[in-house]
Amino acid sequence: MLWLDFLNTDYHDWRGTGKDEDRLERVDMVNRLLDTWQLSAAFPLSPLELKEMRELRQWLRQLTERLVRGETLTLEDLDKLNGYMETFCVSYRLEVEVSENSGHEACPPYRLEEERQGQGWAEVQGAVAASFARMLAHNEPGRIRICDNPDCLWVFYDDTRSRTKRFCDDTMCGNLMKVRRFRAKRKPETP
Repeated sequence: MLWLDFLNTDYHDWRGTGKDEDRLERVDMVNRLLDTWQLSAAFPLSPLELKEMRELRQWLRQLTERLVRGETLTLEDLDKLNGYMETFCVSYRLEVEVSENSGHEACPPYRLEEERQGQGWAEVQGAVAASFARMLAHNEPGRIRICDNPDCLWVFYDDTRSRTKRFCDDTMCGNLMKVRRFRAKRKPETP
Protein backbone atom coordinates (compact mmCIF):
# COMPACT_ATOMS: atom_id res chain seq x y z
CA MET A 1 0.00 0.00 0.00
CA LEU A 2 1.50 3.30 -1.13
CA TRP A 3 0.27 5.21 1.92
CA LEU A 4 2.09 2.75 4.22
CA ASP A 5 5.35 3.13 2.29
CA PHE A 6 4.91 6.89 2.42
CA LEU A 7 4.16 6.99 6.18
CA ASN A 8 7.20 4.85 6.88
CA THR A 9 9.53 7.36 5.18
CA ASP A 10 9.68 8.82 8.71
CA TYR A 11 12.16 6.18 9.86
CA HIS A 12 13.01 5.36 13.49
CA ASP A 13 15.76 2.82 14.21
CA TRP A 14 13.97 -0.23 15.62
CA ARG A 15 17.07 -1.28 17.60
CA GLY A 16 16.77 1.67 19.96
CA THR A 17 19.82 3.67 18.88
CA GLY A 18 17.70 6.82 18.78
CA LYS A 19 18.57 7.37 15.11
CA ASP A 20 15.73 8.92 13.14
CA GLU A 21 15.77 9.75 9.46
CA ASP A 22 13.42 11.60 7.14
CA ARG A 23 13.71 9.46 4.04
CA LEU A 24 11.96 12.11 1.94
CA GLU A 25 15.38 13.80 1.90
CA ARG A 26 17.17 10.76 0.42
CA VAL A 27 17.22 10.50 -3.36
CA ASP A 28 17.50 6.67 -3.32
CA MET A 29 14.49 6.28 -1.03
CA VAL A 30 12.33 8.80 -2.92
CA ASN A 31 13.25 7.18 -6.25
CA ARG A 32 12.39 3.74 -4.86
CA LEU A 33 9.02 5.02 -3.65
CA LEU A 34 8.24 6.71 -6.97
CA ASP A 35 9.43 3.74 -9.05
CA THR A 36 7.59 1.17 -6.96
CA TRP A 37 4.31 3.02 -7.31
CA GLN A 38 4.89 4.23 -10.89
CA LEU A 39 4.78 7.91 -10.00
CA SER A 40 6.80 10.76 -11.44
CA ALA A 41 8.05 13.92 -9.72
CA ALA A 42 11.24 16.03 -9.73
CA PHE A 43 13.90 15.48 -7.07
CA PRO A 44 15.08 17.09 -4.91
CA LEU A 45 11.85 18.46 -3.58
CA SER A 46 11.68 22.22 -3.22
CA PRO A 47 11.50 23.44 0.41
CA LEU A 48 7.76 24.08 -0.07
CA GLU A 49 7.15 20.62 -1.61
CA LEU A 50 9.10 18.94 1.22
CA LYS A 51 7.09 20.90 3.79
CA GLU A 52 3.80 19.90 2.12
CA MET A 53 4.82 16.23 1.90
CA ARG A 54 5.80 16.22 5.58
CA GLU A 55 2.49 17.85 6.52
CA LEU A 56 0.61 15.17 4.59
CA ARG A 57 2.66 12.43 6.24
CA GLN A 58 2.07 13.87 9.72
CA TRP A 59 -1.66 14.23 9.10
CA LEU A 60 -1.97 10.67 7.74
CA ARG A 61 -0.02 9.45 10.78
CA GLN A 62 -2.55 11.18 13.05
CA LEU A 63 -5.45 9.59 11.13
CA THR A 64 -3.73 6.21 11.35
CA GLU A 65 -3.25 6.53 15.10
CA ARG A 66 -6.94 7.39 15.48
CA LEU A 67 -7.95 4.37 13.38
CA VAL A 68 -5.69 2.14 15.49
CA ARG A 69 -7.57 3.39 18.57
CA GLY A 70 -10.84 2.39 16.87
CA GLU A 71 -11.98 5.91 16.03
CA THR A 72 -13.56 6.87 12.70
CA LEU A 73 -12.74 9.73 10.37
CA THR A 74 -14.64 12.98 10.68
CA LEU A 75 -16.38 14.76 7.81
CA GLU A 76 -13.53 17.31 7.92
CA ASP A 77 -11.03 14.46 7.49
CA LEU A 78 -12.97 13.16 4.49
CA ASP A 79 -13.08 16.66 2.96
CA LYS A 80 -9.33 17.11 3.42
CA LEU A 81 -8.60 13.63 2.03
CA ASN A 82 -10.84 14.35 -0.95
CA GLY A 83 -8.99 17.64 -1.49
CA TYR A 84 -5.69 15.79 -1.78
CA MET A 85 -7.19 13.24 -4.13
CA GLU A 86 -8.41 15.98 -6.48
CA THR A 87 -4.75 16.57 -7.49
CA PHE A 88 -4.25 12.96 -8.63
CA CYS A 89 -4.65 12.14 -12.34
CA VAL A 90 -7.09 9.42 -11.29
CA SER A 91 -8.66 11.02 -8.25
CA TYR A 92 -11.15 9.48 -5.89
CA ARG A 93 -13.89 10.74 -3.64
CA LEU A 94 -14.39 8.98 -0.29
CA GLU A 95 -17.82 9.01 1.30
CA VAL A 96 -19.56 7.25 4.14
CA GLU A 97 -22.45 5.06 3.00
CA VAL A 98 -25.52 5.76 5.08
CA SER A 99 -27.78 2.79 5.67
CA GLU A 100 -30.52 1.84 8.11
CA ASN A 101 -27.95 0.06 10.33
CA SER A 102 -25.18 2.69 10.04
CA GLY A 103 -25.57 3.77 13.67
CA HIS A 104 -25.00 0.20 14.90
CA GLU A 105 -21.78 -0.58 13.04
CA ALA A 106 -18.38 -0.31 14.72
CA CYS A 107 -16.91 1.34 11.64
CA PRO A 108 -19.07 2.89 8.93
CA PRO A 109 -18.73 1.47 5.41
CA TYR A 110 -16.76 3.71 3.08
CA ARG A 111 -17.38 4.02 -0.66
CA LEU A 112 -14.75 5.17 -3.14
CA GLU A 113 -15.67 6.92 -6.41
CA GLU A 114 -13.22 7.74 -9.26
CA GLU A 115 -12.63 11.10 -10.94
CA ARG A 116 -9.76 12.34 -13.28
CA GLN A 117 -6.87 15.08 -13.14
CA GLY A 118 -3.17 16.24 -11.88
CA GLN A 119 0.75 15.94 -12.00
CA GLY A 120 4.12 16.31 -10.08
CA TRP A 121 4.34 16.30 -6.28
CA ALA A 122 0.68 17.28 -6.09
CA GLU A 123 -0.04 14.07 -8.02
CA VAL A 124 2.10 12.10 -5.55
CA GLN A 125 0.12 13.59 -2.67
CA GLY A 126 -3.11 12.66 -4.43
CA ALA A 127 -1.85 9.12 -5.06
CA VAL A 128 -0.93 8.70 -1.39
CA ALA A 129 -4.32 10.00 -0.30
CA ALA A 130 -6.07 7.73 -2.82
CA SER A 131 -4.13 4.74 -1.51
CA PHE A 132 -5.27 5.55 2.04
CA ALA A 133 -8.86 6.01 0.83
CA ARG A 134 -8.74 2.69 -1.07
CA MET A 135 -7.64 0.96 2.11
CA LEU A 136 -10.57 2.49 4.00
CA ALA A 137 -13.07 1.56 1.30
CA HIS A 138 -11.82 -1.91 0.35
CA ASN A 139 -9.97 -3.26 3.38
CA GLU A 140 -10.49 -3.32 7.13
CA PRO A 141 -9.16 -0.19 8.89
CA GLY A 142 -9.24 -2.20 12.13
CA ARG A 143 -6.28 -4.21 10.82
CA ILE A 144 -3.95 -1.21 10.74
CA ARG A 145 -1.24 -1.56 13.37
CA ILE A 146 1.68 0.41 14.72
CA CYS A 147 4.61 -1.78 15.73
CA ASP A 148 4.64 -2.47 19.50
CA ASN A 149 8.38 -1.82 19.57
CA PRO A 150 8.44 1.74 20.99
CA ASP A 151 11.68 2.44 19.10
CA CYS A 152 10.25 1.39 15.73
CA LEU A 153 6.68 2.71 15.36
CA TRP A 154 6.46 1.27 11.81
CA VAL A 155 2.91 1.28 10.45
CA PHE A 156 1.67 -1.94 8.85
CA TYR A 157 -1.49 -3.75 7.81
CA ASP A 158 -2.18 -6.95 9.78
CA ASP A 159 -3.28 -9.49 7.21
CA THR A 160 -2.98 -12.47 9.56
CA ARG A 161 -5.99 -14.69 10.09
CA SER A 162 -5.91 -14.17 13.87
CA ARG A 163 -5.57 -10.36 13.63
CA THR A 164 -3.09 -10.41 16.49
CA LYS A 165 0.14 -9.30 14.84
CA ARG A 166 1.95 -6.89 17.16
CA PHE A 167 5.24 -6.25 15.42
CA CYS A 168 6.10 -5.08 11.91
CA ASP A 169 8.55 -7.97 11.64
CA ASP A 170 8.55 -10.84 14.12
CA THR A 171 12.17 -11.77 13.39
CA MET A 172 13.47 -8.24 14.02
CA CYS A 173 11.22 -6.21 16.31
CA GLY A 174 9.44 -9.25 17.75
CA ASN A 175 12.67 -11.01 18.74
CA LEU A 176 14.23 -7.78 20.02
CA MET A 177 11.27 -7.14 22.33
CA LYS A 178 11.29 -10.78 23.49
CA VAL A 179 14.99 -10.48 24.42
CA ARG A 180 14.34 -7.18 26.22
CA ARG A 181 11.52 -8.74 28.28
CA PHE A 182 13.69 -11.78 29.08
CA ARG A 183 16.62 -9.61 30.22
CA ALA A 184 14.33 -7.39 32.30
CA LYS A 185 13.03 -10.48 34.17
CA ARG A 186 16.55 -11.83 34.77
CA LYS A 187 18.01 -8.51 35.90
CA PRO A 188 19.02 -8.86 39.57
CA GLU A 189 17.22 -6.59 41.96
CA THR A 190 19.45 -3.92 43.45
CA PRO A 191 19.29 -3.43 47.24
